[in-house]
Amino acid sequence: MVEIVEKTDRVEKAKMSVQEKLIMLELILDKLPFEIWYKNTAGEYLYVNKSFAENLNKRPEDCIGKLDYEVFGDADAIRYRQGDWEFLFGENKKAQQYKRDDGGLTMEFKAAVSDESGKFSGIVGCDIENKLDEIQTLLMADQRYAFRTVFECSPFGMAIYVNDSPVPSDVNKKFCEILGISKYSALNTDWRFLTHPDDIEKNEKLLTDFKAGALESFELEKRFLKPSGEPVPTRTMVLRLYSEAGKPDMNLCIVEEIK
Repeated sequence: MVEIVEKTDRVEKAKMSVQEKLIMLELILDKLPFEIWYKNTAGEYLYVNKSFAENLNKRPEDCIGKLDYEVFGDADAIRYRQGDWEFLFGENKKAQQYKRDDGGLTMEFKAAVSDESGKFSGIVGCDIENKLDEIQTLLMADQRYAFRTVFECSPFGMAIYVNDSPVPSDVNKKFCEILGISKYSALNTDWRFLTHPDDIEKNEKLLTDFKAGALESFELEKRFLKPSGEPVPTRTMVLRLYSEAGKPDMNLCIVEEIK
């Protein structure tokens, strides 16, 4: 019973507030190269990400509160509004493709948003067409480019472990900042030496189940130790990475500092 209560307490403490979730979500959405938007049923934009605004040479705040025709002009607005209503009330729920006035193509994936009574209150969409050629070129040049960009620019600490080695093969800048160590030290230190002694056992238990295949991923609250001995409370998640051959030969550790 004590163990169950303690686990429940840890889960409750690990839950993020609504504000924290929104901040994390916006960080992710602004990093994506796709246009993402949310508008109400009247066609008024309530949210757009950075990519959406930049492709219009605007700032996100310049689009908020505006209608389709104010953002795109009458011709495109008519097509977009018609597409929205066909999606909400028609049978076609698949991606919708449009040809813009400038000759370019858009391909939009949409999802309806409903209020508590089940009434449609808005629609969220993602336009990917304008980035497909660019992304394909980047991936053809280096299929790891997208992952490397996310890895290096992530607001969370990240470390990659290969073939269940206790020493990481790669870490990002944020990982080193959280632990207060250099990249050289991180790449030459067993994770146990970086972990508070009182947290090693619970980490080991989850890791054993993970390696045995009982878990596809796991997360826990654990404390790392800086070289000064100062503990650093974190939320830590470990998940599998698969190689091109489909083998689960890498693990990704994601660390969020609890402040």
